[in-house]
Amino acid sequence: MSPAVSVVMAVYNGSEHVARAINSVLGQTIVDYELLIVDDGSTDDSSAAIAAALEARTAAERQRIRLLRHERNRGYDGVTETAVAAATGDWVFFVDSDDTIEPQTLEALLDSALTSDSQVVIPQQRTVDEDTGRTGLLRQWAPPSGVSTGTETVRRFARGELVSSQHALIRRNLFEDLQIASANTFSDVLVMTQAYCRSKRISYLTEPLYNYSIRSNSITGSLRDTIWDLPVAVTQLYPYVDAQVEPREAAELRRRLRHGALWQMANKAAAEPRVTPLGREVTRWVRQHVLWRNLLWFAVRRKPMVLVVLGLVKLSPGLHRRLYRSYKARG
Repeated sequence: MSPAVSVVMAVYNGSEHVARAINSVLGQTIVDYELLIVDDGSTDDSSAAIAAALEARTAAERQRIRLLRHERNRGYDGVTETAVAAATGDWVFFVDSDDTIEPQTLEALLDSALTSDSQVVIPQQRTVDEDTGRTGLLRQWAPPSGVSTGTETVRRFARGELVSSQHALIRRNLFEDLQIASANTFSDVLVMTQAYCRSKRISYLTEPLYNYSIRSNSITGSLRDTIWDLPVAVTQLYPYVDAQVEPREAAELRRRLRHGALWQMANKAAAEPRVTPLGREVTRWVRQHVLWRNLLWFAVRRKPMVLVVLGLVKLSPGLHRRLYRSYKARG
């Protein structure tokens, strides 16, 4: 009998944290799930760490686990392709190998999906700063009350009110014939946007069920050359946005997506402990793409944070860097 949920965990050089992630999945209040661990070509001791974590579990727990391995690193698109092809559950849920989930996560997500007849269930996320120990809630969280359409979710994501995160319960059939941006670090955003567009109903849980780890040396926590994938991924979202709303609103949402990417790139560069050639290049690129007429557009719409941050980057990137680092230091 097939399980209800296929939990997918991609591992790439995650030996330090993967046992904790595995234990959080195996500690669920329900047992109607399988865990697919995809070792995406790790070159460290991840295989040994996974084996040790599984050895400590019961035989019944190990029966719910399947190990898959790529001989070379294939990234998000390769992991998604492998995992979805292997999954047997009606639902798919992604857990990163350095994150954890609460014991009631799968039960709460499934209950919401079944009672609301939704194709996607999005939980609130708790952020965990591994460097400082601080915890908080994901700030981009302004969902509709209860249940909404996929179009409304796309709209709120484009406005910066929701994160388009793969850490949601997703009907497996939504992955059929999806367009995945090969070799793009932000492929998950494209995949999730397509899933939203295909969904008639999406529900939201305000309880923080997913614990998202932030570390300065992680792929998402530090500035790397892959930051250039972000503006590319944003342009790939445009056709899906255009198909969901009227042309005038689509133009507005495109503008918000572009400036959301500029915001992230500028802040990522500013957060670096020291100024690097890549940081200077990213900042220079952002300054070139921040236009005064667009800042005026945000001013008219009373979006002061966008106006202040991107205005500071345009006028004085050094001042923006100092203020942003001070802001981060205060938590």
